[in-house]
Amino acid sequence: MGIENGFGHGRIEIGYQSIIDNVGLLSDETVKELNGIIVKFGHEVFKKKEEEALCLKTDSFVVESNVHFPTDYNLLWDSARKCIDMVTRLQERNNLPGWRKIKNWRGDLKNKMRARKPIG
Repeated sequence: MGIENGFGHGRIEIGYQSIIDNVGLLSDETVKELNGIIVKFGHEVFKKKEEEALCLKTDSFVVESNVHFPTDYNLLWDSARKCIDMVTRLQERNNLPGWRKIKNWRGDLKNKMRARKPIG
């Protein structure tokens, strides 16, 4: 990645680590402004008529990974635990009733994680 200075000037190269280090320093307002600029540019380039809806196509694909036991169980436990944590936070923040068994679910998942057996 780099920045072009113009005719007769050299290109300024920006290192990957510099980008990673500095993206986190952007304020929410700056990120929203950049998002607005990118969306506006996309509408100018891809939208044909103002009254026409903007239609986008996306594609997804599966990547084969090399994750073996017990790492796969650890990843599954981490994701389930974080889901329960997030539901708990949302429930507490918004006073949502009907989640009285959430501690039981977490304990049940933890017990099942400890009793794991490799398949095969």
